[in-house]
Amino acid sequence: MGMAFQIIDDLLDVEGSLQKTGKNSGDDFRERKVTMPFIKAIKKSTNNELEFWKRTIEKGDQNEDDWDKALLLMQKHDAVSDTRKEAELWVNKAKLAVRKLPESEVTLLLSDLADYVLTRSK
Repeated sequence: MGMAFQIIDDLLDVEGSLQKTGKNSGDDFRERKVTMPFIKAIKKSTNNELEFWKRTIEKGDQNEDDWDKALLLMQKHDAVSDTRKEAELWVNKAKLAVRKLPESEVTLLLSDLADYVLTRSK
């Protein structure tokens, strides 16, 4: 469940706004953090696009328009939807693990918590 939580946190940085999520959109990019949405886009990038990622994330040479370009590349390569699918896989793994335990109020809460991780906005 922790993996899914972090992956959704990475998505909130890409999709969110300060008012909605409490995070500025693109902070991870500006801080040069290689998060799941970037990994998904980088894996499908062309050589030219890889140069963009190297310049902006690896070298930290960013300009004002680079966040917009990063968003376009993530959209082009379905990085956001692929990242959401990755989070869903981790939630399903967590729920399968919980199902192996004797049913109780705690296991039901854990299962609900796993579902919440996918829909949280903060």
